[in-house]
Amino acid sequence: MSTPSLTRRDRILGALLGVHAGDSLGATLEFQGWWNIHCTFPNGLRDIIGGGHFSWTAGHATDDTDLTRAVLLAYRDVARAKKRGKEKDVVKIAAEYMLDWLDGRDWPGRVKGSRPCDVGGATAEGLERYRRTRDPAVAGAGEGKAGNGSLMRCIPTGLFQREWGSLWDESVAISAVTHDDLVCTFACAVYNTV
Repeated sequence: MSTPSLTRRDRILGALLGVHAGDSLGATLEFQGWWNIHCTFPNGLRDIIGGGHFSWTAGHATDDTDLTRAVLLAYRDVARAKKRGKEKDVVKIAAEYMLDWLDGRDWPGRVKGSRPCDVGGATAEGLERYRRTRDPAVAGAGEGKAGNGSLMRCIPTGLFQREWGSLWDESVAISAVTHDDLVCTFACAVYNTV
């Protein structure tokens, strides 16, 4: 019996499901030190159980999954505009969706107008700077404020941008909305290139 081959759509859905599942698994351990994790889960954590610092329900989207959705929605909007013969700036659209997430404007799983319970420092600083300027190129938390937030949400660029130069540029620019430290922007570009 032969195994059916995976379509591009299957691979995209698998990658996005992997982001959400991995994020939900890790949410239980967020902000805990290695020793505490080892003592609590000596055989490792292998099930999505929720809990953690924010008392997540099992499988609930954290800020990283939510911001992956923001970038994903931006690529959807760009694709729809392209079908109508229009060009849209995916970075600006992603930044606007990130603000929608921060402000609780029509965001799944949240009461309208409520802020997320988990917002990283660089993410909050970058989005507030974007709110003031509405310019993604001057947002970001600044050098020395590296974190994993932009890497956690960068996969939509790798999935939907097929032009190498644009893939690199969009990876860097979308990261820089919140995490403009060179370590972060470079990590996102390299990850998406791989």
